[in-house]
Amino acid sequence: MGGLARRAAYLLDKNNDSPRIVVGGAYEFTHKVGDDPGASTLGALAQAYDFMNYDVSLLADEEQQMLNDAGIEPPAPWKTAEEQPVSIIRTSGYTVGFLRFPALPEDTDIPDAMLVEQVTRLVAKTRPEVDLLVGLSSWGAYGEKAYLDQRPDEVPDILLGGGRGMSFVKRFASGDRVLWSRPYPRGKTVTRVSIGQLPEGEDFEWSNDTVSVGSILLDDSIYEHPDVRGIFEKADTK
Repeated sequence: MGGLARRAAYLLDKNNDSPRIVVGGAYEFTHKVGDDPGASTLGALAQAYDFMNYDVSLLADEEQQMLNDAGIEPPAPWKTAEEQPVSIIRTSGYTVGFLRFPALPEDTDIPDAMLVEQVTRLVAKTRPEVDLLVGLSSWGAYGEKAYLDQRPDEVPDILLGGGRGMSFVKRFASGDRVLWSRPYPRGKTVTRVSIGQLPEGEDFEWSNDTVSVGSILLDDSIYEHPDVRGIFEKADTK
């Protein structure tokens, strides 16, 4: 779990004091296609994420079931879409909304028309309350692309994907109205999104001039935070 210990060191670096929101995506507790990591590992992960002071995260339904079966409570920011569809965070005078996409129905890879409409209504309801709206998805790359290609009338400004499929730092989608990013597997990187200009007006489109996205490689140049490393050394992890 050296990657998580390095992630903690990066996120908790006191020299990195610029205003920011730390966001976790779906499947932080288990890989989308992986086995249940076991109660000991799940407990260590919950402790580690709690220590890292995340602000908001999406808990996939499969993860919630694993945690419930193990009797482990996830850190407070980790919520399923059913538990808390929207989280609002205020920072540096701005209001940022995080919209948790409902899970796809079992044995499906793409959202149907009813689910797309449900998300569209939720986006429309939340948008007037925020300066920036971020979607958190567990749909996988195929499902997310199918959703974005439909170009719904109302979409989040940023979509942070999760689940199966390709990984990439940045793509502009749905008529350049959405910045779409998907994480690299196994927690080897941290994606950093720096907003140069907040979306404004119905005709706003993202460009390289308005947003910068980078991938921070958690390699040996970043030390392992001793507290997080200690959590996993004490646990009977696989």
